[in-house]
Amino acid sequence: MLVDDAGHGIIALLRKAADMAKQDCDRAMDLAHKLSSQLRAAEERARELEAEANHFRDRAARAEDWLAHIHGQVEETFFRPPGEKKLSPLAASAKRDRATA
Repeated sequence: MLVDDAGHGIIALLRKAADMAKQDCDRAMDLAHKLSSQLRAAEERARELEAEANHFRDRAARAEDWLAHIHGQVEETFFRPPGEKKLSPLAASAKRDRATA
């Protein structure tokens, strides 16, 4: 019958649409898992880079402190007039700040 053929055709189209939707869903889920994994890896790498940046920031600060200390020692050793009393590092720093201001 014509009605039965039309009904079977509709059922076949619905099954085909359901299969295609399932395939689309599977691809979307696979992509979501892949992207989620990549995101976790990127977040971990960002944490590693932040830790590395902090490490080098600390090293730079320590290096600046040492350079200031060495600068003070060089000024005190080579540029202090004879007989001038030795300044504490804090006083020497304040004196340098006044001189550069």
